Amino acid sequence: MSHSKKILFILTGSIAVYKAVTLVSRLSQRGHDLECVLTKSASKFIGRATIEGLIGKAAHSDLFDSENVMSHIHLIRDADAVIVAPGTANFINKIAHGLADDLASTLFLAHDFKKPFIIAPAMNTKMYEHPLTQSSLKRLKEMGVTILEAGSGILACGEVGYGKLLEPDIMLTEIDKILAHTHEMHSSRHQTHQRPRILITGGGTVEKIDDVRSLTNSSSGETSIHLAQYFYDLGLPVTLVVNNQKNLSIPAGIESIAFTSFNDLNTILKKQLSTHHYDYVIHAAAVSDFSLAKIEGLPTKKTPAKISSKKNIKLVLKPNFKIISKLGQYSKNKKVKIVGFKLTSHADPKATHDAVRKVFAYKHVSHVVQNDITQINRQKGIHRFSLFQRNGLQPLDIESRDQLMARLAQIVTKDPI
Repeated sequence: MSHSKKILFILTGSIAVYKAVTLVSRLSQRGHDLECVLTKSASKFIGRATIEGLIGKAAHSDLFDSENVMSHIHLIRDADAVIVAPGTANFINKIAHGLADDLASTLFLAHDFKKPFIIAPAMNTKMYEHPLTQSSLKRLKEMGVTILEAGSGILACGEVGYGKLLEPDIMLTEIDKILAHTHEMHSSRHQTHQRPRILITGGGTVEKIDDVRSLTNSSSGETSIHLAQYFYDLGLPVTLVVNNQKNLSIPAGIESIAFTSFNDLNTILKKQLSTHHYDYVIHAAAVSDFSLAKIEGLPTKKTPAKISSKKNIKLVLKPNFKIISKLGQYSKNKKVKIVGFKLTSHADPKATHDAVRKVFAYKHVSHVVQNDITQINRQKGIHRFSLFQRNGLQPLDIESRDQLMARLAQIVTKDPI
């Protein structure tokens, strides 16, 4: 192999890990720069010292064993290719369903599908042929994962059948082909590739009544700030338009623009989208459906700095247009894609789908993130979502904000610009 690559090599817990060690050695001898990750169960079969001796650097095993909490993002971002060998039934079924409870599975959720992700399965024949495992393998292939199909032979359990990890020489030949193809692709088509530019909105609008009173909502902007930081840590250019009511920390490198009212937000978005090229707008802001038109019952036409609380007044509200409906019109990039957010309250499945369908009616909306007020409990750390696609497939259930960020990262990075 004439072109050395940065390879992230993940070893999971199988007796066949000894073959993977040989593959690690061969790849290292060819001049590739390897980073290795061992799952907890892989460490039962092979010591970290063995791997570290082969690659000349520390192996990784714990999601939280680094001083840099974003180290897993950098591992996956910096790699030219990812190899999982051996790939156990547990790991394959886990990542196919979006679970991320350790470093290895979290790395898959942070994968952008712009570089090879290769899995060489190894397991008992019955586990390999189980409908759930076969379904998971099919699902991963559809996502773009390369599966080096398990060989047939005598397994460690004594059975004869499929599930045996391919021999190192066979795996090396296949990996060479994939890496060579990847190099050609990058040399020709991807030299001019640009990272997607993302605009994120967040927080709630505030409509002033007087200098001390206002109409607003409970949105803090926290989710949008976490999203912006996540994408920023992935190396993506991000602009955050937010009403940061909790004064949460925003990394200095992120372009951040503050808004207060509906009119503020609309004006900022119109200017940003019409003067800059954005590939995605993640519209998470909680925009008020109403603005204050006038106040009836005041002693003078001019609103005082603080309205007296001794007399009845009437607030007359006017409906606001849906800002999301204008984003495509404002956008300099007429191929911009929009991720909308929809918060419902005690909605049944039909009401939920009706609400989401209304968001998809707006031009350029490719995905909708929906959650219900009943699925949020900040005291208990519960924040569940459903992710809908325009193609009408079943929504993806998402159990946490961290999972949501990883899924949205997959969406914005896998599409060609």
